[in-house]
Amino acid sequence: MPEAKSNTTFLQRIIVPLGLALLTVLFFAPVLLTNNDLGGSDFEQIHYPLLKFVVNSVYTGEIPLWNPHQFLGYSVVGNPQYGLLYPPNWLLLIFRNDIYSGVAFIVALHVWWMAYGLTIFYQQWGASKFAACVGAIVVAFGGFVGSKIYAGHYAVLLTVAWLPWMMAGYCYAYQKGTWQSAIWGGIALGLAILAGHPQFAYLGGVGLGLLWLHALFMRDNNQARLRVTRQFILVVVLGLLLGIGSWLPTLDYQDQTVRGQAERTLDFANQHAVPLRQLVALVVPNTFGVPNADVGYWGEPFYEEMTGYVGWLPFLFLFLGGAWPQKRFALALIFFGVVMALGAYGGLYALQYYLVPPARGFRAPGRFLIFTSIGFGMILALGMTALQYPQEKTTHFVMLVSRRLGLPLLIICSGAAIAFAIFGDALAEKPQQADFLAEQLAWATCFLFLALIALWAWRYSKAQFVLGLIGLIAFLNVLFYSQPLLIAEDVQLSEVWQDATNIPTTSYGRIAQIGTPIGIINGSSWTGHYSSQGYDPIAPNGWFTLMDATGIYIQDAASATNRLFGVRYVVAGQPLENYGFGSAQYFNQILPESQYFFYENPTTLARAYITQRYEIEENDQAAIQRILQGEVDRGDVILLDKMPNCTPSGRGGTATIVDYQPNQVVVEVEADGAGILVLGDQYDPDWMVRVNGQEAQLLRVNTTFRGVCVPDGASTVEFSYRPTTFFFALVLGGLGWFLILAMLFYKFFLPIVFAK
Repeated sequence: MPEAKSNTTFLQRIIVPLGLALLTVLFFAPVLLTNNDLGGSDFEQIHYPLLKFVVNSVYTGEIPLWNPHQFLGYSVVGNPQYGLLYPPNWLLLIFRNDIYSGVAFIVALHVWWMAYGLTIFYQQWGASKFAACVGAIVVAFGGFVGSKIYAGHYAVLLTVAWLPWMMAGYCYAYQKGTWQSAIWGGIALGLAILAGHPQFAYLGGVGLGLLWLHALFMRDNNQARLRVTRQFILVVVLGLLLGIGSWLPTLDYQDQTVRGQAERTLDFANQHAVPLRQLVALVVPNTFGVPNADVGYWGEPFYEEMTGYVGWLPFLFLFLGGAWPQKRFALALIFFGVVMALGAYGGLYALQYYLVPPARGFRAPGRFLIFTSIGFGMILALGMTALQYPQEKTTHFVMLVSRRLGLPLLIICSGAAIAFAIFGDALAEKPQQADFLAEQLAWATCFLFLALIALWAWRYSKAQFVLGLIGLIAFLNVLFYSQPLLIAEDVQLSEVWQDATNIPTTSYGRIAQIGTPIGIINGSSWTGHYSSQGYDPIAPNGWFTLMDATGIYIQDAASATNRLFGVRYVVAGQPLENYGFGSAQYFNQILPESQYFFYENPTTLARAYITQRYEIEENDQAAIQRILQGEVDRGDVILLDKMPNCTPSGRGGTATIVDYQPNQVVVEVEADGAGILVLGDQYDPDWMVRVNGQEAQLLRVNTTFRGVCVPDGASTVEFSYRPTTFFFALVLGGLGWFLILAMLFYKFFLPIVFAK
């Protein structure tokens, strides 16, 4: 008998995660069960090539702290979206030869994990296990998550999966009241930070703050309020400690990035706020089109920042049962998410901007719709629980919802569908839009009708299978709208980069695309080439400032800027002379068999060279103007922002890069006298340089590049990337993880092993 009870308990424990796993496989079936891959702009443009670079680097024996393949090089540890220290990302090492499948697996894993976390969170608020699952399903497989998959927001998907676990962990912490109970919420927050999207880690902190305020409001004495506050502080502090390996290097690197140097204004933070009229998409999705459909999208940009659909049932269940404190918190989440999504127009978002300085670097208020989705999921879970354990007034509420809310909505939707079908020319800007809206409203009517039929069936039978039918309708409702957002296709490295593999991946000479982008701009991180371009929110400010000042002439492959960038190879969609610049005379066409136009400039400025003399120009803007006028692109003279500790002889010399790794560059120098070695890579104060084993002064050359004084004769120069804050954070965070895991081992594992 005890064994049978144990088996039953085990089955009860796994039934929820197993059921959610099956639904996750069904949702991702177009990818997981086929030879297709996850398409999506950011997947293809950013994450696939950069993750491939990290995996390849690890297989060659080096953990990359710096990526030399994009821009002129930029920090990996300072860019949280790499998720270098996030354990689930390490699974990609298994998928070295198929990064696409690895990313799909990890994304699906996190969607499942989010659904499971929401199930636990809703149960903490009084929902039954089945009802909590249904509420979790409409959120995890709903419009908010689906739109992020469509956009390819990899780091967002990884981070947001931990939000319900943070909230559930804090609920557990203040219920238990011990400091050990805060560990689970702290671990969830720490992993959310390591997952790589700071804004959604911050939103997780906002969620914790909302729970804390609710807990304070519900406590009737100061001692209880002090306890929930203490637990809140413990969760946040522990999370920040465990996630320090991501947030501290990111914070330190901000001053070297375009985003960090940009002026922080409310207008910037308010970008992609949801207009009031587009909130109708919470009720009837796609009322402003879908970007990956023939009709396109005609709402405010961008679609993925405006979407949070969870189906009809949560709206119908707003008036069903459930304890008022729990329902009040769910309604507060819905209201808070909507008001914040409106951005500055809602008032609350502007207040946050002024009162919370760290939030000023974030934009896209529409992302606060995650709280609206979670709130609606809770409403559904509590309503389903009321149906599962009905009281006398429940039937009355169901009848009220059906007649007073459901039927009017059904009439409005069906009437609107007919109106757009018949009078579309007058109601929409384009006939195609009218037809699309008529179709969307018709489907919305069908799902609403099914929901009302299911509620009608419950009133007369109250059987368990009817509840199962309601849950199925809820899942099919969100699946119908969200799964098409999952772009399943055969993703391949763009053809231009496939052809570029015929160009040697030498450290001498960068490659650049000229004209309209004809390939993945980060393709060089995949192939191992070195590009003077890149696509990443964390672009280095030195590179960007020089490129931006060049303006349209950045398209001139032989411009002074591109010569300094070391552009040796060029790929274009048409002959180089067609662009109207003087580049063609310096470049020779290569790879004639390619459908693209590849060129090589054998006389470009070397990536490493000895300059003859220097001039001091402390003002960067003045230095840039001198660069654009062609004063320094020959390499015989450079501009420095401060005096070096040497005097060049003016006789020059030779420099040869003998070892070029992500974190280290070794240059052999033969100087004809004392001089300055210039390395045409992005300057960063965390790079250290040694000359013949002795630490030397790192110089900032031509506003953007690295340099160092070298003595007469033969020398070995070693540049090493040593981000101090990262190593400090690694030690501190590693110690935190060690202590936490050791305590969990002592508290949970040892008692099981040595149990009598």
